[in-house]
Amino acid sequence: MDEISAFQLGRLKLSQIPPNRMAALARYALGSKAALLERASEPKRTAMLTAVMRHLEVKAIDEALDLFQVLMASRLLKTAKRKTEKERLSTMPQLEKASRLVARAWEVLAGELEAAEEHGTDMDVAALWAALEEVAPRAAVTTAAATVV
Repeated sequence: MDEISAFQLGRLKLSQIPPNRMAALARYALGSKAALLERASEPKRTAMLTAVMRHLEVKAIDEALDLFQVLMASRLLKTAKRKTEKERLSTMPQLEKASRLVARAWEVLAGELEAAEEHGTDMDVAALWAALEEVAPRAAVTTAAATVV
C-alpha cells in the first residue's frame, strides 16, 4: 500500500471517467507487454498507467481488508472463544454439585406432594421445609438453585 500510495494518485480527480472505462483501461494495460506501453502515445500511456495504479490500489486495499478479517477471526475471536470455553468448563464442577442438590430437593418436594395427594390432604408447608432441611439448609438450596439458573 505504501509503495502504491507514493504515486499520490488519490489527488487526481477521476470521478468524470466512468468506472467501466477505468477497469477496461486497467485490464488492457495489465494484459499488455511493457514495450507496448512504452510505445503508446503520451496521453494514452498516462491514462493506462493511472488506471493500472488505481486498480492495484483498490486491489491492495481489498486484500488488506481480507487479511485483516482472517487475522481477526483466527487470532482475536478464537482466543476469546477459548477463554470463554475455559471459564465455562471451570464452572462445571460447581454447576454439577448445585444440580445434584437441587435434584435431591426436588425429590423431597415431589415425594411430599405425592404423599399429600395419596392421603387427600393439603400440603403442610412446615413439614415440607423440615424435609428439605434434611437434604440441605434453605440457604444452600437457594444458592444451588441460583447457580443452576
